[in-house]
Amino acid sequence: MKKRILSILMAGMLLASAAGSAFAVTESDSEVWSAPRSGFEIRIPEAYHDAKTYITFADSGEGVNPGCGIVSASATCVMMPEAEYKALQTMMEEAYEKDDIDKLFEILEETGNLEWNLFMIYGIDRGRGEEELRSFMIEQNLNPDYFEGSEDLLAAAAAMYDNIVFRKIGEKDGLSYYLAEYDIDDLISMLDAESIDPVYLEEYRELRRLNEQMADYVTLTGSAVLADAARPGTKLTFVTTDLEGNPVSSEEIFSGHTITMINMWATWCDPCKRELPALAGMAEDFEKQGCQIIGICLDAEDEETMADARKILEEAGVDYLNIVPFEEREELLPNSVYPTTYFVDENGIVLDGMVSGAMESMYPQILAKLLLNNPAGFADDAGMSETTAAVEHGTLFSEEEDKD
Repeated sequence: MKKRILSILMAGMLLASAAGSAFAVTESDSEVWSAPRSGFEIRIPEAYHDAKTYITFADSGEGVNPGCGIVSASATCVMMPEAEYKALQTMMEEAYEKDDIDKLFEILEETGNLEWNLFMIYGIDRGRGEEELRSFMIEQNLNPDYFEGSEDLLAAAAAMYDNIVFRKIGEKDGLSYYLAEYDIDDLISMLDAESIDPVYLEEYRELRRLNEQMADYVTLTGSAVLADAARPGTKLTFVTTDLEGNPVSSEEIFSGHTITMINMWATWCDPCKRELPALAGMAEDFEKQGCQIIGICLDAEDEETMADARKILEEAGVDYLNIVPFEEREELLPNSVYPTTYFVDENGIVLDGMVSGAMESMYPQILAKLLLNNPAGFADDAGMSETTAAVEHGTLFSEEEDKD
C-alpha cells in the first residue's frame, strides 16, 4: 500500500520526466542544465558530477497541464544502475505517447522507492505564489480515491505537501520562480529507506543540503513556453447556434447565472466523452448554486457531426446547453488540450480557474472557490465536497494527431 501511495505522490514529477528531456549527469556532461520550456538554466554543482547516485533532470514546462500558467523542472536521485533506469525511462515515454496512464502507474509502483526527489523548480504567473503552487500540487496529486479508504495514509500524504519547503529564486517575464523540496524526514518515512544502500542515502542527504544555495546556481532566462489560454478578464461576446440549429447569444447564455462553466469537447475525444455523465450530474448541483454548465462541441462544423454530438450527449444523460463554435472562438477561448474548461461570470468575463484535460473532480472545487470570491455568489450554500483531481489528462494537441 505504501508503495502505491508513494507512486501517487511522485506522479507529477515522474510524469513530467516522461514528457520532458531527462538525462543523467556524468563528468562528460555539460556544465549547465538548460530548461527552455520553463525559462531558466542551472549551473550544475560539482558535487552532482561526483555523485555515486544516478541523477536525472527533466524540463517539463507546463507538462500535462497546458494552460495552467505553471512551468516546472525537476532533479531526481535514482538508486539503481543507469542501464536499468534508462530502460524504464524508455518504457515510460512509450506509455506517455500512447496515453497509457495505467502503464505509467505500473512502472511508478515498481520504481517509486528508488527515485528520490532532489528538488523541483516552479515558475508561476499572474502574480500567484507559493500557496497557489502548493494548492496546485495537492489538486493534481492527492485524489482521495487513490488511498483506498485509508485516512491515515491520506493524512500522511497530505502532510508531505503541507511540509514542502519553497525558496524564492526571483521573477522573470511575469513569472515568479521557486525551488521546492519535500521535507527529507517525510520522504524517509514514506520510502523504504532501509532497503537503500547507506552510501546512497548519506550522499542524498549531502546533496539536499546544497538546495539552500541553489538559487545561486540558477539563471532565469525568460521566454518560458506557456500554452495559449484565455486570460482572466477576457470578455466573451458572440452569436452562434445550439446543436439543434437554434440561434443563441453570449448575453442570453450568461445572464442570470453567477458563474458559467464552459466545457469544450469533441466527438472524437475519448477523455471528453468519458466525463460527460459526471458533468450531467454536476449540472444539477450547479443550478442549485445559481450557476450552470454549457458545452462547446469543437468539431460540430457539419450536420453529420452535430448529429453524432447529439447522440453522444443523449447517451451520457446530458441535457444542458451545447453550442457550436463561434467566430473567433480560437482567439477568445484557445485550447491545446481536449477537453478544456473555462469559467465566466454573468457578464461573460473569463475568471481564473481554467482546466486542461478531463479532471471532473476539480470542477466543484473551483466553482466553490469562485463563489467565495464573488459578492453575488452563494458560498454559504455551496455544499460542494472538497475533492481533488485525479491524475487524468485530456487528449493533447489536435484531432488529426489523435486519429493517427
